[in-house]
Amino acid sequence: MAVASSVPAAINPSGRPRYRCPVRATGLALVSVLALAATAGGATVPADLVPSRLTLQVADLPAARIDSQGPLHERGYAGAYQRTFVYKAPSGRSGFVYVLSEALLANTVAEAGADLDHFRAGLTSKAGRTAYAKAIAKALRVKVGAVRLSPPRTPRVGDHAFELPLSVQLEGRRFFESLLYMQLDRVVNVVVSAGLRSIARAESRALAATVAGHIADSLKPRSLAVPAVSGDAQQDAVLTATTGDWSGDATFAFQWQRCQDVAASCTDIAGATEQSYTATDTDVGFELRVVVTAANRFGTAAVASALTAAVVAPPPPPPCSSPHPSPSPPGPPGRPAASGLTQDGPAQIPRRPRRAAARARPRPRSTRPARRSHRSCGGSTRTSGPQPW
Repeated sequence: MAVASSVPAAINPSGRPRYRCPVRATGLALVSVLALAATAGGATVPADLVPSRLTLQVADLPAARIDSQGPLHERGYAGAYQRTFVYKAPSGRSGFVYVLSEALLANTVAEAGADLDHFRAGLTSKAGRTAYAKAIAKALRVKVGAVRLSPPRTPRVGDHAFELPLSVQLEGRRFFESLLYMQLDRVVNVVVSAGLRSIARAESRALAATVAGHIADSLKPRSLAVPAVSGDAQQDAVLTATTGDWSGDATFAFQWQRCQDVAASCTDIAGATEQSYTATDTDVGFELRVVVTAANRFGTAAVASALTAAVVAPPPPPPCSSPHPSPSPPGPPGRPAASGLTQDGPAQIPRRPRRAAARARPRPRSTRPARRSHRSCGGSTRTSGPQPW
């Protein structure tokens, strides 16, 4: 895991400190000391976060000009960037003459929190404060007694933050500095401000809060690919939506809409807030789409899918077979057809005479149950089972 620290190598023996950021103000020099070291391999900058946007911007300090800026290659971090400003004249209650803003992008939130704990431990312990004062004195070529470290402060900004105010007696004049570390999500930001007067707590916190706003804006959900809808645009068919692709972590909500030809005419479908939706008869003739809303603690964003085709009614059921057979075609003239008819009329078929005894004998009543009636596909009624005759 990466380790970044503002204490020298005596407290962080795994790396070598680097001193930078000379400041010229009213003909005097003030050096801001930052030691950054690492114990882990590098990583790739995520596409959804640009480190240069995670620091103070030009518009944030209109009374200052950029002195230097550019990416940093800090081993163990996914990315890093620094931007420094100098003032033509002392500014604000603190008499700012110099401000540095540096962003360190950790791979995870846990790593960022662990690094901030490391900084705090190094700058609040007695050994760490002594080593830090010696490092400043050596860099500025002054006695250790010229460096005064004030008690640490805990500004309410970001997820976690702490601040170390200090001052240095330099060429007969005392200069003041604030070293503020802030963690917000997986970003650690260092804000170093130097002035001619004691650094006001409200002013140093305001600088960090401005940076926190830039970080939060970068960590809001951003759509990388719009949602898609799968399924047939037909009544009673089930349509399913994807969330699309988004930057960062987010939770998702769905809202299906009914549209008339164009997206501007879409209206919400009451209760249709699941990832899947079953088209109804009310949707016939309309297009459908889904709106996916992504949300995290930094904000929300909504993106709509493309319109589906117009919803159609389901196809009619297949036709039923006729309950009555078609009549047989007529045969040739003079020849009886299968139904006992000829083209010239009924065929004369001789009948067998019935026996008188059979005609006089009564027919017994059947004891079998009567047939039940059944309704056929075409609507006619037929019976089944034994008949009483």
